Amino acid sequence: MYRPIRERLLSLAQRELKKQWDIEYEKSVQALDHPFYQKKHTVGVTAQEEAEHRVAKSTLWNSERQRRIDAGLYEEVTPARKLAELIASKADLEQELSRLNVEISQLEAR
Repeated sequence: MYRPIRERLLSLAQRELKKQWDIEYEKSVQALDHPFYQKKHTVGVTAQEEAEHRVAKSTLWNSERQRRIDAGLYEEVTPARKLAELIASKADLEQELSRLNVEISQLEAR
């Protein structure tokens, strides 16, 4: 399982590359979508054409995602790492809740 690395953790060069690739990807998606939806809304499309469009978009995204993984813009997340992050997040939330409860008690005491 992979996920994008937070932008603030990327180097300047990686952020620029991501920005460039985001623009390129969006143009590619529009190049796929525009003629398809134009046809869909004017004369209609067949179930086969709809399926081909879905496959083309999925293929486009999968190759883009792999390119970003290869460039170090995504990080691998193991189940153990995800669990550790969730546990840490839960602890942070519990600590914040405790702090807020103290604040509320202080406000109510006034």
